[in-house]
Amino acid sequence: MTIPEGWTDDMTIPLVGTSADDVVAFILARAPLADYSKVDYEGLIDTVAARFGISQDDAALALDRTQGGVVRARTTAPENCPNAVKDPIAYASYQRLRTRPI
Repeated sequence: MTIPEGWTDDMTIPLVGTSADDVVAFILARAPLADYSKVDYEGLIDTVAARFGISQDDAALALDRTQGGVVRARTTAPENCPNAVKDPIAYASYQRLRTRPI
């Protein structure tokens, strides 16, 4: 599959002094299984942005990619594992759920 012009499949977020695993653990501690229906979503974006020193857009992307990893892990199909380089948050979320289910 080719990526449309102007789009990217790079879902990386610039993290300094922390890891994708840390971001995922932080998010899942506040919204188990990345179920944002039971939390203040905008408040969680603010909290993630402040905690990890990232932009609001990157914090929203981190929540989205955490949820993406959860969804993929729930399929139990190994071929649904996200790309560790291009989508590290989803990959960390997927790995966490596959090795330590909530």
